[in-house]
Amino acid sequence: MLKWSGWILLFCCLGASAQAQEGRNLYFESGCDSCHGPMGMALGTPTLAGREVEDLLSKSLMIQHNQNPTGASLMMRENPAMAKLDAVQLREIAVWLSQLDPNNPAEE
Repeated sequence: MLKWSGWILLFCCLGASAQAQEGRNLYFESGCDSCHGPMGMALGTPTLAGREVEDLLSKSLMIQHNQNPTGASLMMRENPAMAKLDAVQLREIAVWLSQLDPNNPAEE
């Protein structure tokens, strides 16, 4: 039988898994894959796979608010779907991307 701490850990893992799955869905529905590739890696664009959640989230929010993180292109801002994503949705996408292995570009 699980102790209360085991249940908390189980629910946290299930929550992160659900959040990542929703992030994956949002990534494709929003057209992120058209530039960044199906696994967050495409030539000519920043690799998103395996990056820290907070880094991905902060840069996405900066781009949404017309700020230019470290001289990056703001082409992403021109994607109409990007403007419709809220911070929770951006975090879900970031959680999914953070779980991808940048050394293994194969489809999951």
